Amino acid sequence: MSAPHVPHTDPEHANIAPNVPASSTDTPKEKRAPAAKQPYGKMTSFVFSKLLLGDQFITSFLHNSGNAPEEPVKTGKKATRRRRVHKTPNRIIYRIPSRVLDVFLVSFGLALLLLCLFGDRIFKTADFPISAFVSATVALVLGLSLVPFGMPISSLLSGSRLLTFFLCDLLLMKKLRMTEEPFGRKTRYVLTFFAFVFGIALSFLSLFVSPVWILGILLLLAFVCSAFAAPECCLVIAALIIPWLSFFKHPSTILGGLTLLLIVAFSCKVLRHKRTFTFTLPDALVFILAGLYLLGGIHALGSGFYRSHGALYALFIFVYFPAANLLRDRRVLHHTVAALLTSGVISAIVGIYQHFALPRFQDSLDHAALGYINGRVSSFFRDGPNVFALYLLLLFPLCLYLLTAAKRLYSRFFALFPLGLTVIALIYTWSRGAWVGAIVAFLLFVVLAFRRRPTVLLIILAVIPFVLLFLPDSAIQYRFASIGNLQDTSIAYRISTWKGAFALFSDHFLAGVGAGTVSFAHAFPYYALPGTETVAHAHNLFLEMGIELGIFAPLVLMLLIAVLAVITFTRPICRGTSDLRLLQIAAFTAVIGAVFQSMTDYIFYNPRLVFLFFLLVGMIVACARRQAEDHVRSLDFSSDSEEHASADIRFKK
Repeated sequence: MSAPHVPHTDPEHANIAPNVPASSTDTPKEKRAPAAKQPYGKMTSFVFSKLLLGDQFITSFLHNSGNAPEEPVKTGKKATRRRRVHKTPNRIIYRIPSRVLDVFLVSFGLALLLLCLFGDRIFKTADFPISAFVSATVALVLGLSLVPFGMPISSLLSGSRLLTFFLCDLLLMKKLRMTEEPFGRKTRYVLTFFAFVFGIALSFLSLFVSPVWILGILLLLAFVCSAFAAPECCLVIAALIIPWLSFFKHPSTILGGLTLLLIVAFSCKVLRHKRTFTFTLPDALVFILAGLYLLGGIHALGSGFYRSHGALYALFIFVYFPAANLLRDRRVLHHTVAALLTSGVISAIVGIYQHFALPRFQDSLDHAALGYINGRVSSFFRDGPNVFALYLLLLFPLCLYLLTAAKRLYSRFFALFPLGLTVIALIYTWSRGAWVGAIVAFLLFVVLAFRRRPTVLLIILAVIPFVLLFLPDSAIQYRFASIGNLQDTSIAYRISTWKGAFALFSDHFLAGVGAGTVSFAHAFPYYALPGTETVAHAHNLFLEMGIELGIFAPLVLMLLIAVLAVITFTRPICRGTSDLRLLQIAAFTAVIGAVFQSMTDYIFYNPRLVFLFFLLVGMIVACARRQAEDHVRSLDFSSDSEEHASADIRFKK
């Protein structure tokens, strides 16, 4: 059936057919909603809708959570074979009986336990570690616990509330069917035999590899299968673990592997028409910027390891593409924001605790002049307090969104806690550039979010000067008052660095010296002023990008920010999309606040924050595209009006 006006329908249950005018016989004329007015002129509508957001592609394929368009059901042997060929690996895994998994776990655990008890006598090997006994015990307990069940794995997983919550609610996988078509008897016997042999083979492999690594690889394979079934889970997990990766030796490598898995899984879904992909002007600018980093990594100075930094940065920039398309689903969008705020609040709590109880980061440059600070907090980020300050700055507008979008009083009361913790931790980083960026982000968020409520806007703007005048700590007042003081050692050091960096940029303005701060460190000493020879970067994002990649990289980034501003300032508000509008404003103000901090610091110094920056850029575009979809669904698609007959919404029965 056809429905021209559905204001409260989730696009997860709708398919859009492009350029198919709705028939006047589909819906009675008296039930049609009045046609919505176009918010733009013809030229403006073309530039904005087609070039910036790609509404033509959006109306062709509305994003749904993995459901392909319905096709007519075919009968016969050929149709049956075709349906079997198109079954996904996950669906095949879900059909496997739990007895097969039971046999594998019991055979692996029992064989490993026997090896732990008698392996030193038979194979003349050293004693097995305690991890082998633990792994064998866990495998046996899990295997024996599955003995009473003989159902397929899908029924076993869907019957568990805990596993359903973990897989479907947290990892955003599709709801599993309670019953899957079971395998035949011969197939079950063959699978059981192979499970028995595979379990014993893995137990003997523990003679050479730790059993913990074996189980870890099996869990990793299960996670990869889950990622190919639902790429959204990679996006949520990556947003959650950004600060926790500091506990590992190579955090950027781990995040890079997860990002690569996300991009590959999302690409496979797009090729199978399970997800949508829109390529417009913002996408083109991001693609060009990633390409410049790839080219910059080819001719980077230093060893081959440092030349890979260009590819790593390009990989983190490419996270924009799955983010801009997957985050159009409200469920994925809210899960990602919740993951970001959860890790951010925990990092802020650790930073505040570090200020009062743990050793703090000592800035060797400012320690003599700023003894009143007595150290700065960095929480989980070992690269320094400025990196932690940028991380908090990017999450600060999301806390404002959480407070503003709350509908009830108690919700707003609880939303004050993440906002307050983030602000306190940001203060104790003592990063003046981050403070200025946070103030700019706050003012811009207030103006954009409350522009239709002038009374609230005036009250907030009138209270801000009094808050700055009556800061609770004299050290905060002194630190804030030193902004713009050219006699300050930190500012004087940055000015000297900028002079040498600009001289370096003048000689390599076309192609740069190569991607990565190592290339900058190789070339900068020949241009540095006395006392700045060992500086790690140019302390300015656009100047550093110009030195590394050439003049085109900062120009592309500035053009991208301008396009994001156009999308944020000119998008119409549709009914039922106020939360998307607020979230789009929050992500945009976070990017603008980071840009203001980048005037005095190189905010891409930590590759993980490059990932977070372009994740927020993708969030801006995704929110705008989702609002465009809602606007298209609110129009009256009638055959009488050629201007509005660009799409027809068809709903599955």
